[in-house]
Amino acid sequence: MARACFARQEKEYSCAAAAVRHGLLLGGIQYAERVLASWLDVTPWGTDHLRIKRFLHVQNTFRATPWVRRPSEPSTAFFERLGRALEEGAFALACIGEGGNDHWVCLGAWRESRLWWLNSHLDYGPLVAGHTAEAFDALEWGDEVILVEPRRWAERFREWVPLRGPLLSAKDMGLSGRASG
Repeated sequence: MARACFARQEKEYSCAAAAVRHGLLLGGIQYAERVLASWLDVTPWGTDHLRIKRFLHVQNTFRATPWVRRPSEPSTAFFERLGRALEEGAFALACIGEGGNDHWVCLGAWRESRLWWLNSHLDYGPLVAGHTAEAFDALEWGDEVILVEPRRWAERFREWVPLRGPLLSAKDMGLSGRASG
């Protein structure tokens, strides 16, 4: 079910809703992007961190906290630390890009020294990508992500963790050449 639901964003500016949708799909929960866009109050000018965090905190469903890479912490160490949280059932949202072209993506796993993530916009590459820490750094993610930990659905998200490998595998998605770095 989830793999068939991973898709490009519906509107040029609905990347936040698409990223949240992809994160929910990693736990087997499906909502239409347009529903999430409405709840997130997505506008043509984008969606900010605070709006996303407020939405995820509603009804104690998720805990959304910023994770910031320490100035002295290498990217690889940060992603290894983040990867442990992802293995517990969390997902993360990162805003990549610069110069008014910011774009939200969903981070799903850290495996084999690669960050596996879902991207909903053609300008930022394939739908599923696996990047080394250095290659992801080149996307200018600002050294901060929103870690989204399920509360109400915690057990369900943990049950879906073993499925993340196949769901986020470039080879399984027919994208074997899409790992970078």
